[in-house]
Amino acid sequence: ATLGPYAVVFVTHPGDTKSVGPGFWQSNMSLPRNAQYKNVLVSVYNIQRHGLPTPLQRPLVGFTHAYFPRWAFDEVSEVRAANGGGWNFARLGDGYVGLYSHAPYVWTTDGTQAGQEIVAKGRQNIWLCQVGRKQTDGSFEEFVQKLSQSAIAVDGLQVEYAAAGIGKVNFGWSSPLTVDGKNIPLINYPRWENPYAQIEFGSEQFHIHHNGKELNLDFARGIRNFS
Repeated sequence: ATLGPYAVVFVTHPGDTKSVGPGFWQSNMSLPRNAQYKNVLVSVYNIQRHGLPTPLQRPLVGFTHAYFPRWAFDEVSEVRAANGGGWNFARLGDGYVGLYSHAPYVWTTDGTQAGQEIVAKGRQNIWLCQVGRKQTDGSFEEFVQKLSQSAIAVDGLQVEYAAAGIGKVNFGWSSPLTVDGKNIPLINYPRWENPYAQIEFGSEQFHIHHNGKELNLDFARGIRNFS
């Protein structure tokens, strides 16, 4: 989630701090299975070792972590679950973000990551992220209350989340994404589909338009023109 130049929130499975290969924040040591529907993201981690060990293979880091720079937001809030997991919320201007970890987590309190890193131990975890804004979600306090009181049921690597304003979101490591029982395809959709551009995956012709103005990009021929 990006609310401003510095007010960004994301989760990764870290490597180490060496300069070659996966790094501490680069996210490519192990990737989650992700699904997004409108303003809700579900991220399922099931960290496994693939392939045969080699002399250069580093130990598998047994946690996921979130970059959540509290200093970059106007307001932050936290609602813990009974198991030690829970929600962290932030506001910048009229924009909101909520980040949930099903696994118990701790905030880093010292070193360079103090106040901006959430560490959830374990090789399996469900992370949820939902963004909102004042115009549609009311005050920040209302946004926090709605999300923190939304039902979340986790069974292993499967989650059902009663997302405020969306409906019941179901997703897992090997199951499809459904919202209120309706299957949401994760493949065979346009690369961009919005009021300004409808562009298929693989297309090298981009036509972007807004308010009577147009931008045409032809990547095959290296041509750009606009009106």
